[in-house]
Amino acid sequence: MNSEPDLILNPYSLKQLQIYIDSPSFGLLVSGPTGSGKTSVINWVAAMLLGIDTANVNTHPYVLKLPHDAKTGNISIDSVHLIDPFFGKAVLKSNQRQISRLVIIDDAENLSLPAQNALLKNLEEPPIGSTFLMSSAQPSLLLDTVKSRLMKIRLASVSKNMLKNHLIATGCTEASAMQAIALSGAIPGLAIAVANNQTEHPMLVAADAAKKLLSSKQDQKLKLVSWLAKDTRLSGDVLSVLQQMARLSLENSVGEQARRWQNVLNYAYSAEERLETNANLRLTMTNLALHI
Repeated sequence: MNSEPDLILNPYSLKQLQIYIDSPSFGLLVSGPTGSGKTSVINWVAAMLLGIDTANVNTHPYVLKLPHDAKTGNISIDSVHLIDPFFGKAVLKSNQRQISRLVIIDDAENLSLPAQNALLKNLEEPPIGSTFLMSSAQPSLLLDTVKSRLMKIRLASVSKNMLKNHLIATGCTEASAMQAIALSGAIPGLAIAVANNQTEHPMLVAADAAKKLLSSKQDQKLKLVSWLAKDTRLSGDVLSVLQQMARLSLENSVGEQARRWQNVLNYAYSAEERLETNANLRLTMTNLALHI
């Protein structure tokens, strides 16, 4: 069992995760942009709580991963109804750990509204020794009543130096590592995807859309917004990429260029905040596109 996760984490995020592991509550919600390593983090936390290797989490008899619909990707109320029978299974008396049974919900923003309402009862009264581990790229899509029952950790960005060293350790040259970091806005999963030429990675799609928003003419931007407005997750990923790109560019910009990147950062943050209050997606992304 690894006491340190085999992934790239900001030291502050790692400290927060360790606090939860040392004293687990009813549940944990790990959030961050697509590509930030949320699923890997959840699996590591599960392994630490159960005292097993990360590779064995998916097959452990006391771990339930809620299934997603194969076509839509949604998590239905039928999936949530699997929790009660799972909690009804007896745990071997030889297991004396503080947490002996847990439910994992990846991409929890895909929980339907009925599924979230059904989940509330389980979150309110989990059996002793049980907990929930959830991940989400868009926690704003979760009910406040769900989030209020969870310890919330948003994965903080990692330093370029940490990311560069990781990429070099996995076989990249320094030049290709720095190029991947620049193209990815220093999002770990995206940087690794760029370095490995994984063209279908969802964050590469978001990165391409972000670049088009920054460089296209107004009519082309509005066409792009029409496409983005159909996909809440992709829009959220685009905002994350814009924020990362702006923060990275501000480190090496002065004068008018710096002011432009600061403007991009401000509007990307503002759009994210509006979406967290369930503002209209098309209007929010249109306002962003017209001002960056």
